[in-house]
Amino acid sequence: MGLVQQSNLHTENLNYSAIVLTTSENIFQVVKEYLKHTKCYVTGQTSSVQSALQYIYSGRANLIIIDDGNDTPSTAYVREIISDPIGVLTPMLAMLMDRNANEAIHISHLAKIKATRKPLTPSTFPPSFSKLINLWSTNEMRDIREKTKLSLTASLGDRNTIFQSLLKYPETACLVTRAIALNLHQMGKVKEAEAILLEQMKKNSHDVGLLTTLGQVYLMSAMPQIANKIFAKIHSKFNESTIAIPDLIQSYIIMDEFEKTIDLFKILCKKGYMSNHAPRLLGRILYASGRHKEASYILANQENVYRQIETKWKDTLSEAMEKVS
Repeated sequence: MGLVQQSNLHTENLNYSAIVLTTSENIFQVVKEYLKHTKCYVTGQTSSVQSALQYIYSGRANLIIIDDGNDTPSTAYVREIISDPIGVLTPMLAMLMDRNANEAIHISHLAKIKATRKPLTPSTFPPSFSKLINLWSTNEMRDIREKTKLSLTASLGDRNTIFQSLLKYPETACLVTRAIALNLHQMGKVKEAEAILLEQMKKNSHDVGLLTTLGQVYLMSAMPQIANKIFAKIHSKFNESTIAIPDLIQSYIIMDEFEKTIDLFKILCKKGYMSNHAPRLLGRILYASGRHKEASYILANQENVYRQIETKWKDTLSEAMEKVS
């Protein structure tokens, strides 16, 4: 019996089990208490995307609930999850702080995700969770869940065969194509990954999810110039969002375009994106670019960090000079 045919044997239990991606014990308890009254139970808490994906791959969870924090924004978590072939096919609920509420519409373009305001108590939990469950309860979405479950223990080649069987659904063809492309990339088949995405884009040229995955494939394949153009296009479409900025920054760094990198980091800092981490990275880039006064200003409240950057830079420079001499 073939792998795809065997999926009919996996329909007996599609109840939801959630891993909560958060650094807040309070939010974890709010989610856990709320889900007691649903058909979904909580299997664990983690602050690491890789750990959350391990829950998914091991079958301990099949849904991810994502918290939004000052230094751990939902958009960053979502972007990392959808870089994985199983992650992009996983139901997700992204909770947003009030200041990031405008990210909801942008996040919804990245996968089959529901975004909602962050609840403070179980009683204020919005109806978005029920909407997420309804979204994934249609026949085709159930089939995707069943086949994804089957693919967890499959080889990369067999997983590709399983995913290919899901292309029969027009409504989710873009999503499935992205999973296939990411899986092909993991197999080292970069050209095939690029080809299947470009073919699907002929029919869905404005699909942000497809563009995002195509940009990722180029970025992971040492083609930053092409990736940069794609992420710039996404950023121009959602210029109020932070969704594409980290990828743009990464491509500019690879291309040695530090002035543009600095400009984008300033946008992130202004928006409070990764409020502890982003200023430190900006300070390091400013210092490396010779703009020491600006670096000192950015890190005015983190003098010890500035001194660490200064010392590390001087040590690196001394080592380089010793090698030359």
